[in-house]
Amino acid sequence: QCHHCDGDQDTAQHTLEVCPAWDAERGDLVAEVGRDLSLPGIVGAMLESERKWCAVSSFCERVMLAKEEAERAREPTRDGVAARRGAMAARGQGTTR
Repeated sequence: QCHHCDGDQDTAQHTLEVCPAWDAERGDLVAEVGRDLSLPGIVGAMLESERKWCAVSSFCERVMLAKEEAERAREPTRDGVAARRGAMAARGQGTTR
């Protein structure tokens, strides 16, 4: 289930083509690569030019960062610190300050 809309699925294609949460990002993408957001259409556009490659890359980066942030916000917390961050620090993977 998509956490960003009422969609039944949260697939890459749902995110790319229909999820209303990403309308602004999708609008920027369509302006660069055109309306064909199918897998063959996107791959073809990416291979056409560096500008189109960068547009797809930018869309993916912006959306994935937002999705990851939303996922972190949904994670249970322990003492005000995300449980995931605490687990990473325990394994020596956290950042030092």
